[in-house]
Amino acid sequence: QPEEEPQAGDHKTSGPKTPWKFLFYILPVIILACAWYWYVLSNREIPPNVSATRILPSHVPPGQVFPVFIRVDNPAEEPFVLILKEILPPGTTIGASVPPYTAFDQKANELKWISRTGDRQAVFTYTVRVPRSASESEQLQFNGSVTLRESTRHPEEIRGNKAISISPFHWADTNRDGIIDDEEILSVYDLYSEIKGLDFDLNMIDNIWAGKGYRWDGSSGQYIILE
Repeated sequence: QPEEEPQAGDHKTSGPKTPWKFLFYILPVIILACAWYWYVLSNREIPPNVSATRILPSHVPPGQVFPVFIRVDNPAEEPFVLILKEILPPGTTIGASVPPYTAFDQKANELKWISRTGDRQAVFTYTVRVPRSASESEQLQFNGSVTLRESTRHPEEIRGNKAISISPFHWADTNRDGIIDDEEILSVYDLYSEIKGLDFDLNMIDNIWAGKGYRWDGSSGQYIILE
């Protein structure tokens, strides 16, 4: 007998299945996975083995110059590019910088370096002059950060010393007893003597060490060496 022609209202039940139902379930999973991957990359922190440490004297008289030492350590021994920023205390002025800073924002009193190094350690030093108007026991605060290429959104705060106080003693006289003894001058030479171009009046430190001591003359803003 001849096949019956399909009537209106009949539904086809055969034919190839389409992938729309599959895409309907799998596409949101793919989108969520991509979003999570982007979030992890964009919020990745600086590797914990890289750190920056600031070394400051504990004190300095008004109007005097003192050195600042920043060490960036990378125990992994992998080359890295960094941006180092330092915000100086209000009223202070920048002196020498080794290596030379890349930029200085005078309005914000901010130093900036950009550098590439293949060594395990990078060292940045500079000198600062305290204003003559600084009062005794006043605290001068430093703030800074280091940023690596892998984590521009999350700069790492510089650790170590963050403040120096105003006091009538030479910054190299760490125990404030009016002399610079053998241990104190050795510490100065150990940290700063190999840094060429950093002027922090090493001759004065030598003369105080060779003499019987010193006193600070606030009226003239000078150290008086005792013979």
